[in-house]
Amino acid sequence: MLAGTREKFLKAMPDSAIIGSNMAPQFYLTDWISGDTGKKKMREIKWQEKSKEKRNKNRSTERSIPGGSMNREVLYKQETFVLPDNGPTIEPVIGRFMHGESPVWHHPSQEFSFVDTVAQKVCTYHTRREELVCAVIQNGPVGFVVPVNNVPGKFVVGSGTDLVSVHMPHYAGATRINTETLITVDVKTNGTRWNDAKADSLGRLWGGMIGPELNERVVPNEAAFYRINSDLTLQVELPNVTNSNGLIWNLQEDTLYYIDSATHQVAAFDFDSIRGSISNKRIVFDLEGTSYSGILDGMTIDANGNLWIALYNGGGILNVDPLTGKIIQFVEFPVSKVTSCTFGGFLLDTLYVTTSSRDLSEQELRDQPLAGFVFSVKGLGVRGIPSNSFNL
Repeated sequence: MLAGTREKFLKAMPDSAIIGSNMAPQFYLTDWISGDTGKKKMREIKWQEKSKEKRNKNRSTERSIPGGSMNREVLYKQETFVLPDNGPTIEPVIGRFMHGESPVWHHPSQEFSFVDTVAQKVCTYHTRREELVCAVIQNGPVGFVVPVNNVPGKFVVGSGTDLVSVHMPHYAGATRINTETLITVDVKTNGTRWNDAKADSLGRLWGGMIGPELNERVVPNEAAFYRINSDLTLQVELPNVTNSNGLIWNLQEDTLYYIDSATHQVAAFDFDSIRGSISNKRIVFDLEGTSYSGILDGMTIDANGNLWIALYNGGGILNVDPLTGKIIQFVEFPVSKVTSCTFGGFLLDTLYVTTSSRDLSEQELRDQPLAGFVFSVKGLGVRGIPSNSFNL
């Protein structure tokens, strides 16, 4: 998508629309109390099942396609619950996954794709027909998925240290998928792998890696942040990175926001969209200066220029004004491991959020029955920016 196109798209969008929904409320979040800091804390989750008929109606089928074979798993979609005080509505869409990450919205087809890093899966959820299609990538843990420009169903995927092209089947039931390893990155240490990535408006891919994970800690300074051009040439933009994570451009695409999770900070760079270069690093948000805990993970931006940052082990999404460094709001979830988010829907006013069930004990999974689900959040009062595709 060329520079300026996203602004025209947003201006052309109607101020309101009536969008039908076939998802009746089935589960509700109840019983909240106020914590000492004034933030709302969840004390207990009580789920009320309304009817088996509605539950059965909202089943979805996943097709996993590992190396040409196919197996079938039935996944259940829970339904709507509403946060107190007329807040946004959070709806579990599909799950459970081990470690959901890197959601991206395809506006023409009204679909979103994401990865399950640990299970090495790339998944696309077709919102119109409520169908999930997943493919297993054999190259290693999957960090990101980015659509390829002008080729419906084709993506580039970061798997292990490889950049892989994947042509996903449009419908469940396919028995083969086409994959091709495009490049392999020479890394300093075994165990370093791709993490998050996105494309800019001229179709270049920007993404980074995470260092080896030992005893639930990431080895510092073993990874890097890269730019990959359409001819697949690789340029190191930031060396000595620990856990390259969320990245996003503002609407004008003159600023790149970037997270190395080990720093607990969001950095901003001046961005030259023509040359594809970054400069003038500064810090626009520091988690350590707040009362919130967790790890800064995936990130997106709204049309007002404010950031939406997933807090892994922090149980929610932080909405931050990068011009002031102030927190606008915190959207709390009934799960602890919130990983990433992206805006989608016809008006780009729905926030899709991935979460993780990785490393949770059996008791924690009982306490967090929706851990590992993909959620949708409505009623935030903002709209996102259309995503870009990689020119391959």
